[in-house]
Amino acid sequence: MWADFGVAVETSALGCELVFPENAAPGVKQTPVKKPEDIENLEVPDPKKDGLMPLALETIEYMKRNVPTDLMSAYGYLEGFGISIGPTDLAGLVIGYDRFIVWQLNYPDLIHKAMRIATETVISYIQAQLETSGGANLVIVADDATGFLNRASFERFSFPYVQEVLRKFYRRDKMVLFHSDSDNMAIVDKIKEWPFHIYNYGPRMDAEILKGKLAGRIALIGGLAPLGPLRYGKTEEVDRACKEAMQKGAKGGGFVLSTCGGTAAGTPEENIRTMLEAGRRYAKGSMRA
Repeated sequence: MWADFGVAVETSALGCELVFPENAAPGVKQTPVKKPEDIENLEVPDPKKDGLMPLALETIEYMKRNVPTDLMSAYGYLEGFGISIGPTDLAGLVIGYDRFIVWQLNYPDLIHKAMRIATETVISYIQAQLETSGGANLVIVADDATGFLNRASFERFSFPYVQEVLRKFYRRDKMVLFHSDSDNMAIVDKIKEWPFHIYNYGPRMDAEILKGKLAGRIALIGGLAPLGPLRYGKTEEVDRACKEAMQKGAKGGGFVLSTCGGTAAGTPEENIRTMLEAGRRYAKGSMRA
């Protein structure tokens, strides 16, 4: 439970014009970067002054005052919670993903500058959230754009910056979750070098192969495609998908059955309940397998 603004907070603070659809999360309408030299004008924002960051922090304060304490204790989100899109996504949204990728070849120094600004923006925004919510129990970094890059581009323009963010907040006794529901299978051997605890992986990735590559160091959360049986199937199809996900991911532990990303709008309540019941039922056999 938290104040969810989608990608609007971080991008607005870096000068993006937003659009607010009636039935969807806000998104980027116009970027402040139209030509390479526009990157020179980007500056790390102040979370207390710029874009929607002050409103997001104010909303966290409001929720802390008004959400029942038993809910906060049971689900653990509002107390010591921080979330942000990752630096690869932030730079891609602010520049435009197409230009962000093409300019890596033509203007690598400017892309590094954009990634430096994005990294410092993400860190300062998460820090501001943790100061507002109190502590650092759970930090989530969501960076789908890691899967948009080939391995060479990832290692050069994404890996060190995401690593810096995760390292900033990693503690053995706290939880750092990395989300990327694009296909990162080609770079998993690099991703496992990052300091984080649990990986919310994409629906095109195989949990059994993932667990082998991660060598038991990082837990997984996912298994169900948001636009698969969970959204469109009957309860028996959901149950079957859950069983398959548990067979692949839960062997030996280190697995949380969930969606590979956010739950899609319109997902039937009975399918969500089926997922919860199936997770409990199949966990017993999977953990022993």
